[in-house]
Amino acid sequence: GRAETVAEGTVRLPERYPAVGRALYVTAEPVVTAVEPTEDRILIEGIIQLALTYVAVEDEAPEDEGGTLRTREELYRASWERELSFAYLLELVGATEESQVEVEAKVSGVSYEVRNDQATVDVDVVLDLAARLADVTDVELTVGATGEEVEVDLDQVRIRQRLGAVETSGRISAALPFGGRSVPERIVDVTAAASLAEVADEEGETVIRGQIDCSALYMATDGAGAQCM
Repeated sequence: GRAETVAEGTVRLPERYPAVGRALYVTAEPVVTAVEPTEDRILIEGIIQLALTYVAVEDEAPEDEGGTLRTREELYRASWERELSFAYLLELVGATEESQVEVEAKVSGVSYEVRNDQATVDVDVVLDLAARLADVTDVELTVGATGEEVEVDLDQVRIRQRLGAVETSGRISAALPFGGRSVPERIVDVTAAASLAEVADEEGETVIRGQIDCSALYMATDGAGAQCM
């Protein structure tokens, strides 16, 4: 089964953060917290972790008395772990209360609006939900028979067999060169996206090869302002 739903909510900046001068982007990451199968339906519940990256305009005192008050822009990233939740009853034909179900939740779109108070943000997150039955059934097949006065009648059958699934995790460390850019004074956000290049079977082991694309958003030193690499 598959369906699309929208999770709506409102978040407010923690008091330690300055007002939003200009919102840059909002990211959302769904986390499934509960799955309850019933007759031909699956109740999926979860939370959405949100993060807002924005520019704050701050006053900068003049160097000399009587000088002009200047402003400068600073980057900030505020996050909320459990402020936005979702629940959806997904149709899945064949499901029962005893079914084993595999569920996946992905974000397909995010929209937001900062209110006039520059601290409250209304967020709409479009979720793509999918579920499938993962029940395991044991089947016994007789493939041959021997004995006196035994007649063997063979029928060809086709069996779909799932060989299995394996999940693992790892840690990769790397040093990213700045390539002549100004060095960071404060890191605001770092993103990393993995892409698959090849899956190969080598000497009985599955080898997965790919690459990770990284980007960093930061405030640079020496008044160079916001930088992205």
